[in-house]
Amino acid sequence: MRIRNQFPSILVVTIAVAAVGRMSRAEDAAPAAAAPTPAATLSDFKRWVIAADYASDGQLLLTAGGESLLYRPGDVVAWKAADGARVADFAGHPTAVWAVDISTDGKLAATA
Repeated sequence: MRIRNQFPSILVVTIAVAAVGRMSRAEDAAPAAAAPTPAATLSDFKRWVIAADYASDGQLLLTAGGESLLYRPGDVVAWKAADGARVADFAGHPTAVWAVDISTDGKLAATA
């Protein structure tokens, strides 16, 4: 998992969940397009948000979702709650992320 993070004290733990149905194969994938510039603020974010959780201090919001609901890369993004500024991306989820939870001490986050 690749982490770009301004909150280095948070560790994201990903829980692997077995997918039911047809898994995509490399030869089935469409050619990769150039990645769009990520949204700088939450109000500009155009991807699916399926789950979200605030840190107990209220300063950080984590959103989970992805490009679409099936067979596309998922994402978990950290935002400053005060102004909606994007502060971190937690990459490496092969499909949409359906759940996110921040621990009460704010040092861990789990995704599924």
